[in-house]
Amino acid sequence: MKEHKKKPITIRLLNTVSAFALIGTAIYIFFAGISLIPSLVLLAAIGGISGPVLAGGSEGILECLVGILESFVEGVIGVFETIGDIFSSIFSL
Repeated sequence: MKEHKKKPITIRLLNTVSAFALIGTAIYIFFAGISLIPSLVLLAAIGGISGPVLAGGSEGILECLVGILESFVEGVIGVFETIGDIFSSIFSL
């Protein structure tokens, strides 16, 4: 098993934007139904999350799936960190 190392800021930003787009399009598709544009955004978000994991090279299919899940969770955490930073900067004045 590989040891955990800090990911570059570009990969973290890509994970955050992709997770936000994935959650947003999933909610939109749930309420408005599936159409071409949300489907393309959903596909791009999945590619944005899984692309760096697959390009990084993994030892097996299970490690790929765990890496994709880890990237998604890191992206969701990044969204909440950004929201927290926005609220803390508003109320720190």
